[in-house]
Amino acid sequence: MGRATNATKEYKEKQKERMRKNREKIKNDPVKYEQQKQRERERYHRRKAASKIKIVSQMTEREKRLKRKQWKERSKRYYARKKVERQVAEVELQRMIEENTPPNTPPPIAINVDRRRRVEENNPPHTPPPIAANVDRRAESGRVKRRRHLKKLNDTISVLEEKLAKEKKRANKYIVKLHRIKKKTTQQIDNRTENSSPSKVVEEMTVGVNVTPEIKKSILFAETIKKQLKINYCKLKRHEERTIFKKQLLGTVVSKYKFKSALQKVTSMSSCKRKAIISKRKLAYDTLKKSIHAFFKRDDNTTLTPGIKDTITRHKTKMQKRYLNDTLLSLHKKFTNEQKCKISYQTFCKCRPFWAVQKDINKRDTCKCMLHENMHLIIYKLKINNLIQEKNAQEIIKNVCCKDTKEKCLSRQCEECINENVRVNNDYEKTDTLMYEQWKVIKETRVIKGCEKIIKRTVKIKIRATKAELVNALIASLPEFFCHERNLRHQSSIVRKIKSGLKINDVLIHMDFSENYQCKYAEEVQSAHFGSSKPQLSLHTVVVYRKGIGSDPVPTSFCTVSENLSHDAFAIMAHLEPIFSFVKYNYPEINNFHFVSDGPTTQYRNKTIFSLIQRYLSKMLEAEMIRWHYSEKGHGKGAPDGIGATIKRSADSLVAKGKDIPDFNTFVKLLSNVSPKITVIGLNITEETLNKIRNYIPQQLQTFPGTFKVHEVVYNLKESYMDMRELSCLECKSTCSHFLLGVVRDHERLHYEDVYSSNEDEELVDKELPETETILPQTINLRENDCFGFI
Repeated sequence: MGRATNATKEYKEKQKERMRKNREKIKNDPVKYEQQKQRERERYHRRKAASKIKIVSQMTEREKRLKRKQWKERSKRYYARKKVERQVAEVELQRMIEENTPPNTPPPIAINVDRRRRVEENNPPHTPPPIAANVDRRAESGRVKRRRHLKKLNDTISVLEEKLAKEKKRANKYIVKLHRIKKKTTQQIDNRTENSSPSKVVEEMTVGVNVTPEIKKSILFAETIKKQLKINYCKLKRHEERTIFKKQLLGTVVSKYKFKSALQKVTSMSSCKRKAIISKRKLAYDTLKKSIHAFFKRDDNTTLTPGIKDTITRHKTKMQKRYLNDTLLSLHKKFTNEQKCKISYQTFCKCRPFWAVQKDINKRDTCKCMLHENMHLIIYKLKINNLIQEKNAQEIIKNVCCKDTKEKCLSRQCEECINENVRVNNDYEKTDTLMYEQWKVIKETRVIKGCEKIIKRTVKIKIRATKAELVNALIASLPEFFCHERNLRHQSSIVRKIKSGLKINDVLIHMDFSENYQCKYAEEVQSAHFGSSKPQLSLHTVVVYRKGIGSDPVPTSFCTVSENLSHDAFAIMAHLEPIFSFVKYNYPEINNFHFVSDGPTTQYRNKTIFSLIQRYLSKMLEAEMIRWHYSEKGHGKGAPDGIGATIKRSADSLVAKGKDIPDFNTFVKLLSNVSPKITVIGLNITEETLNKIRNYIPQQLQTFPGTFKVHEVVYNLKESYMDMRELSCLECKSTCSHFLLGVVRDHERLHYEDVYSSNEDEELVDKELPETETILPQTINLRENDCFGFI
């Protein structure tokens, strides 16, 4: 085992040495060193963009303190290292000076005058070294003596410290030995006193001592009372009774004669017994705490949060939050019934783990995808009944598809995983029934102002089914879910590619309607809550992305505000007009426009928008190409939603500080100054404004078959039609060969002067008329989605 450990250490040391040499080799090569620094800078920017590296403004106060502490320690180590390097450099310089300094002149030798003259004639006198060199040699000699003396003193100190440590260890050994002897003797006396009768204790105390019978009887009386008090105290089981008993014994007389400690010995247990009881209690408490933690980790009691930021830290321990599925009182009853143990509600709450928290009603997720949520509810019910092993939909995708899941896998066209299916535990009674939940859109008939109307409601209903029916429901819903997941991943990746690949003549406009804002006062009377006392404002948020430095686009945020609460296609164009003016004025070179939005048919994805792209946007923008990308249903959240939340939060903050926002003008005025990074634009959208936009399209429009499947609309100025695509495709500029659903052709109306000449003698000019009377649209190449097969 030791050889393996040494071999591992040697391998690590060799690995470190190789890495060190590699770093030195790179540093010695200026080109490679510059490339390495460039790679490190790019990696740093990537990690910073992915929020893996926090800047100081994003840190909490605690994280700032820890980071500053690290900076101080690193700075301290840096300056210490530099100091050592300077000292080494000085020593090296001094050594070089010593090596290059010539030796001293030897002393003169006693010879006769004639011989000395001959020597001087043959050998000229040697020039003595400079005075500074002699001074340096004397200084160095002194430093050598000083170092030798210090080394001698340090050696003496080390020897004395070693002797002192040995003597301390020896003394400590005898101290411990004495303590053990005293403890053993005390325990023997206590045991003998505790087990002996009062008369025997008195006899042992008075051995060899002349004591009168009266004194002996008094001592016997004291020992008897002491024994009886101890017996009575031990019979008490409750802590409250023992506390009352102690209070009855204590008083002014006991305090005056300093018998408090003696009474405490009577009414207490030995230290060993106390430690044993404390240890036993602690073990029981720890066991109980572990069982309570395991209880809170169960999915039927708490729900694990999926978000990367849904964490909580306590005493430097970071854990993912879990939200309670019931009240603590109900969970306490459930725990006591399951564990068959008696535990108070206070103790149960005290042992609750810090990561099991109550869910805040304001932080609940109200924008979930219905398809994902229904799939989650089915999988959850199958999992708790041990019918499948997967906990969520992502694990099912991971097990059914390839390890590196691609769009072919989700489309069930991959040859490697096409035959894979969910593994079901068949060891169950197929007739057993259970209840599961699903979100459904139901129709109801209601009487509104005396008239019956059919309305739609989205509700969560409970369904009773057998286990076999629930398994079949899962398998039946997988094709639609996989197609939905494929569309979601594809559209998200396309938007990312567009942002990172923007050119100088490209722009990306991401838009969405925010929830209407209701005007507020800082203080309101009761009647202001009713009727139309507080008007609502429509907020349309937009983020314009253009090419920046590198691959990161430059965003510009807008929020257009209007009293007109319409969210139809004409109102959308009215809200976008100032955005178009900003783009064309500041960036006239832009001629390719990408639009990104969610896909509600009442707002962005309908026949009116399709017609306006051809007849209105193309003329207003003077663009060569317009691409409109739609996100997958239920997954349209993005940057514009953050703008709307910021605007409304800023408005509520102003109201909380005493400002009144009673109308449209006040809202625009106050919010224009509060949010410098968001341009707030007030629009007066009237019916006349909307009618001008309505005049661009004909009165009768045909719906494009397959509108719900459309995820990209492409209009090219050079072509006379629009591509309607199932998914976005950046490879095909004209007719798409990958995801084409159909083509919408734009036929202009024929006017009188186009057909008939003003001169009766002039021959009629042949015109190519449309084959049908339908103006818009004509569709070709309509195809359905590919079938999905599961075995």
